Amino acid sequence: MKPVKTAEEVCKEVSTDLEDAARSLARRFIHPEQFRAMVENIERQTLKRHGFTVSSSISESDTVHFTLRYADTNEICASMDIDPETGRLIRREGCS
Repeated sequence: MKPVKTAEEVCKEVSTDLEDAARSLARRFIHPEQFRAMVENIERQTLKRHGFTVSSSISESDTVHFTLRYADTNEICASMDIDPETGRLIRREGCS
C-alpha cells in the first residue's frame, strides 16, 4: 500500500508541474496574455482534480504572476513570477 502524501508533498508536485508547463511554453515569442491563458488552461483541470485552483495576472513589465491555492481553504500553496520571453522563473512563496 502506498503511503498517503501530505498536503505539502502534493503542493510541491503540482506547483512543479505548473512551473514545468510554464517553462515549456516560455520563449515561444507569444504575447504575455496568450502565455498566461495557455498555461492556465493547460493546468486548470489537472489542478482541479488534485484540489487546487490557479489564478494569474500580468504586471506592467509583462511578467506573468501565477498563484496556486488549495481549493478547499483558498490558502496559497505556491506563487511564482515567470518572464514569458526568457523563461526566467521566480518562486515568490509556498512550498519549495
